[in-house]
Amino acid sequence: MLERILNELRTCDVPLSLTYLSKRLELEPTTLEGMLQTLERKGRVSRVSDACRPGQCWSCPLSALCPPESRWMLTTPPQSPVPAAHPEG
Repeated sequence: MLERILNELRTCDVPLSLTYLSKRLELEPTTLEGMLQTLERKGRVSRVSDACRPGQCWSCPLSALCPPESRWMLTTPPQSPVPAAHPEG
């Protein structure tokens, strides 16, 4: 089920509300919220409001989409570190 949630979030370019996701996935909102919190702890998703910095709404392209209800989006996977070059002998 967690993979279905991630797939649903992948299909959209905008953050999705708990209400929308619960209807799409046919899950109770409280059940879905627990699953989203699990994914959040694993670093796979984040709430838009948690990803925002105070006072930066004017420059955010998602600001018109932020309702009082939390919206969820995929977290950008961390970049793999570039290996350090070893000096030659």
